Amino acid sequence: MTAPKKPQDHKKKSTRPKTQAVAAEAGGRNPFEFEHDGKTYTLPNDQEAASRVPGQLVRDAIMSGDDTTEMKLAFATLEAADPDPEALEALYAKPFIEMFTILGEWMQAINGVSAGKY
Repeated sequence: MTAPKKPQDHKKKSTRPKTQAVAAEAGGRNPFEFEHDGKTYTLPNDQEAASRVPGQLVRDAIMSGDDTTEMKLAFATLEAADPDPEALEALYAKPFIEMFTILGEWMQAINGVSAGKY
C-alpha cells in the first residue's frame, strides 16, 4: 500500500530565470553559470572571496537586517572574487530582478548551497 500524497509532493515548476550551479567534472570546484543573450557566463565560485570582504561590511549586513546592506555585501563579495569582466558586464546588463536573483544564488553557491537547475 502506498502512502497518501502530501501537498509538498505537488510542487509547482519554477518560473525563475535559468541559472545553475553545476559541479565541475574535475577539480571539485563548483562554477556558477548563468545565461545572457544566448551565451553562458561563469562566475567564480571562490570561497576565499568572502575572506577578502571587510569584516565591518559583514557585521553590518548581519546586524542590520537591511536589504541595502546585504546588497552591498553581495556586490563586495562579487568584486572580491575577481570575475571575468565579460561575465560581470553580462550580469549587470540583466534586468534588475534577474540580476539580483543570480547574485543571490551565486552567494548561496559560494557558501556551499547548490542553486540547482531552473
